[in-house]
Amino acid sequence: MSFRFVLSFRTVFYSKQLVSLFGEFHSYTHLPHGWTKYEGRTFYKNNGRFVPLLLIHLISTKENWEFIRKYCETLLKSDPCTYFSGEEPLRTTLALEDLNTFTLDDQALILVFQPYTVAGGTDGPPFVRIPWEELRGVISPSHPLYAILSETIHSKCFIASWDENSLERSLKEYDRFQEHLKN
Repeated sequence: MSFRFVLSFRTVFYSKQLVSLFGEFHSYTHLPHGWTKYEGRTFYKNNGRFVPLLLIHLISTKENWEFIRKYCETLLKSDPCTYFSGEEPLRTTLALEDLNTFTLDDQALILVFQPYTVAGGTDGPPFVRIPWEELRGVISPSHPLYAILSETIHSKCFIASWDENSLERSLKEYDRFQEHLKN
């Protein structure tokens, strides 16, 4: 097989004000196999235009970055499928550099880790969900996302599909969402 490059995105969260996507980039250049990289892209509407949202826009202090790092590290240590678990773990500390890919839905900020960073590459995208309630005081309340997300969740005019439960919930709300788009 010759060189192959595949990039695919799926919608994790969609509303009139906020869009969050999760993607997989797969490249194959030679035997025995290719490699995958995960991407998260989130955009919010600001002054009538969608602008990209970066994690550094949401988390501004060292203390807040440390909270996020420690939260993820603690959950990864409790998961038997990660490099952080077992009698002789391969990793004991999560690096801040590992916190660079994210997406979001109506319930949580979702940090996604690259293959072989915190777990094996065949285990799917390793991720940690941090519920919005846990992030009070961590995410800057002055950032527009705060108000947009709150308003959007309250309106129930969105589609969220990170997992089956949120997808099922979103499908039930789909008709109401379509009516809202018409207005």
